[in-house]
Amino acid sequence: MSVEKDFLETFELDLSDGRDFSENDQGVIIINETAMKEFGWQRGALGKEVVQFTRGSEQRWRVIGVIKDVHFESLYNKVKPLILASGISSGSRIIV
Repeated sequence: MSVEKDFLETFELDLSDGRDFSENDQGVIIINETAMKEFGWQRGALGKEVVQFTRGSEQRWRVIGVIKDVHFESLYNKVKPLILASGISSGSRIIV
């Protein structure tokens, strides 16, 4: 999910490790605890890289934070892995 730097504060999401996005962050992500487990990282996700392959190109993302799990879909569903990326201007969603 593409977000801006004030996303965690706006939605009152709690960091369990690391830091929030800053103004000039590039190539960094914040993941939730479920994503950390899915990647097989029991501890120490900070500084690890996630590689995204899109249309033959490779993008590397460095983990700067881990947020506590929250439901971002129906409460009937299990919490799914979530990756928050800052600095991408997709313009597909606006939350007011």
